[in-house]
Amino acid sequence: MMAIGADLRLMAMIRAISEVIIPAIPANQKLAIDQATIVLGNLKMLADQQDRAWDFAMAELREHLELIGTLAQAADGGPATAASAETARNLARELRPVAALPCPTQAILLDMAARAKTAGEVLVDAAFEDGAPAFRAAVANAVMAQAECQIERERAWTRAAGFDPPSAALDLDAILARRAL
Repeated sequence: MMAIGADLRLMAMIRAISEVIIPAIPANQKLAIDQATIVLGNLKMLADQQDRAWDFAMAELREHLELIGTLAQAADGGPATAASAETARNLARELRPVAALPCPTQAILLDMAARAKTAGEVLVDAAFEDGAPAFRAAVANAVMAQAECQIERERAWTRAAGFDPPSAALDLDAILARRAL
């Protein structure tokens, strides 16, 4: 990934606030110091938690599925209770496959992406070492198409920084969804 990762950006902000901004605030500006310290603490929490956000959300989903399962099984009462229990059972059936998915960390996903990238690079190198001419042409076209997608994805990823003019073509959700397997 060419885009700077969240971990590096968070660490840069933490360092800037703790080593430059807070020391520059006059000692009599208690509110500013307190607010900067709160921001610093929140950045540290984000840095600590960012690789586990998926796990946190999945744990919450699994806990609530267990809760609605327990409640739906024990449900006893009138029509509102029966209807609510049935709705909960249906929702649990719908969500259980998602809750059963493994939770790879960001570090694991980045490692997998790096391994895939390396395999692609090795295949490209081999194509230009002894690949047939038609395969070399196909490799060049595929690599250029992937590079175009990567550039567009990274521009959309960093759009909030304001480096690009606003553009409907940089819809991050649409860009990320189109590569779903």
